[in-house]
Amino acid sequence: MFIICKFWKERWLVAGLSMQIFAPYVHLVSITVMVILFWPVAFYVACLEREVRMRRYRMTHSEKKRLKQCNVITRLRGLYLMPLGIYSPCIQEKENLGPKPTIFGHRGAPMLGPENTMMSFEKAVEHGAHGLETDIHLSYDHVPFLMHDFDLKRTTNIGEVQPESACENPAFFNWDFLSTLNAGKWFVKPELRPFYNMKPLSEADKERARNQSIPTLADLLTLAEKERKFVIFDLHRPPPKHPLRHTFVRQVVSVILASKIEQHLTPKFYVFMWLLADIISVLFIVAIFCFHWRRETEKEKLFETSSTRTDTQSGSKNEEDR
Repeated sequence: MFIICKFWKERWLVAGLSMQIFAPYVHLVSITVMVILFWPVAFYVACLEREVRMRRYRMTHSEKKRLKQCNVITRLRGLYLMPLGIYSPCIQEKENLGPKPTIFGHRGAPMLGPENTMMSFEKAVEHGAHGLETDIHLSYDHVPFLMHDFDLKRTTNIGEVQPESACENPAFFNWDFLSTLNAGKWFVKPELRPFYNMKPLSEADKERARNQSIPTLADLLTLAEKERKFVIFDLHRPPPKHPLRHTFVRQVVSVILASKIEQHLTPKFYVFMWLLADIISVLFIVAIFCFHWRRETEKEKLFETSSTRTDTQSGSKNEEDR
């Protein structure tokens, strides 16, 4: 845990950002499971406990002893024969396989062009990617741009332009400076090959890679809207003392809406899902409560009626005796 926390400290930010996306689904699933399983499971467990108590009460001492021995044998048999019953969904006949998975360009096509550059994303589109994946930082003057690392030294030439700032967070630079950096020369250097099994690039692609710069989110959305591709991204929260530290999501959403890219899920849709799930769960729980309240009321009335009849019969019998 110490090693993970030390070397993956920045990755913990992903957990919080991911929850912002998956929270609606976690909400819906939690409510559904609570409503559907709570009452049936509770009643079923109560019935089982009652049946177990009755059976144990009726068992003789020898039957209890024999049952205990059988339980031990069953556990041992399950322990040693468990591997024989394992079924792997990965081992299937070809005709039973599902459809092929959808391909997303992770940071574009990072083996064909410098990652998170327009060349890389265009190469991903050329090779039939269904969607494009990227990473987003926000500059100090509020411009969302594409960059994976938390510094600029690996994928840009900042070490040559401004070496004293090579290890600084990219969010502390203005876009006017970031847009001047070269984001592709490192890709064609033999000693910096990102993948050992990369195919050799043509001279045209090498020249194209050398002229790549850091793109903005708006550039990527323009390409995605033109080619009708999905876009997914990791949104990195700006560091402390950044002007968009607490409003970065709003800034990115405004850029997305301004791009006119097709929206598949909107905030209104999420709100509708939340309200609908809450209303249905409330109605369902109230219905269950009313059902059990009515049943208990009928039982109470029946008990009172039976008690009244018993008291009446007892009174009549006493008068006859007198």
